[in-house]
Amino acid sequence: MEDSYSVVFTCEIQPDAETSEVIKNIANLFKTTEEKAKALLSSRKQRVLKKNLSYDMALQYKKKLTEAGLQIEIRDETLKSPPLSPKPDSHQKKTATPLHPPAAASAQMEKNVTQSSRASGKNSSPTPPDTDSNKTENQNVYAPPQANLIDKNLNSETDSLLHDLKYRSTWSLLLLTVVTLGVYSAHYVRRQSMVINTYLGEDEQISPVFYNIILVSSYILLILILLYVSVLQNDSLDLASDICSRGSNILLLIWAFMARKKMNSLLSAVKGGDYWFHGFWTFFFQHLYFNYKINKITASQNSSSQESI
Repeated sequence: MEDSYSVVFTCEIQPDAETSEVIKNIANLFKTTEEKAKALLSSRKQRVLKKNLSYDMALQYKKKLTEAGLQIEIRDETLKSPPLSPKPDSHQKKTATPLHPPAAASAQMEKNVTQSSRASGKNSSPTPPDTDSNKTENQNVYAPPQANLIDKNLNSETDSLLHDLKYRSTWSLLLLTVVTLGVYSAHYVRRQSMVINTYLGEDEQISPVFYNIILVSSYILLILILLYVSVLQNDSLDLASDICSRGSNILLLIWAFMARKKMNSLLSAVKGGDYWFHGFWTFFFQHLYFNYKINKITASQNSSSQESI
């Protein structure tokens, strides 16, 4: 099995690298925000950034990420062995090679392997029919890695976010929203906003003033409806409750799209992918769709974890 190597971030940066510079480099390399790059560096456990690679391609990823300032290891997943040193040239005599060669020697060996793979590209045997391994070989190894290189199943921060957001079933949320005339949905919005904000920088958070306005407006609407139904059935009260209802719906719609944007960013979701929060369903079902999507992603992750066991 040739495509069995993984590129692993060891949670350490290069000794001569400045943390601030590494954060900027990673943000540019992964096409993401500096906050997410900082979260990657602050991880307490090793992170698989790319797997199922050929050895030569793994070297190219390691080179790019090392230049950005990360300490990277290459692992052979079939052997579950310690980090590998670059393969020796097939024409050279076999000699004992230390598992962790000096940095300069390691870089030179990687360079030799890369040049060798370029030179032998035209003389290689015909490529078999299109398979997953061939697709991996045909990737542009010189292009910078994209944000989706991080395996979502190994992202503890993503798992923690989804776990914190999972609240109750969507049907029970709908029932409680109807029974409380919208008050429960406002409390739900406040709770989920506070959870999301704990994973965002101060400049990216959903404004507490905004989601508290939603909460207050829901209580005002409830009071107006109860007054109209039980005591004062007049046109002025009916008009006031109608205006308040429309305003609350607009605020809830704005929140739904704000939360959608934050979640797509936090999950590094690819448009149309399993983690993507769709705008169409967000528009029509707002917080109900948000809750449904959280539950669906969580259930999918739990299913994948059980299969892997």
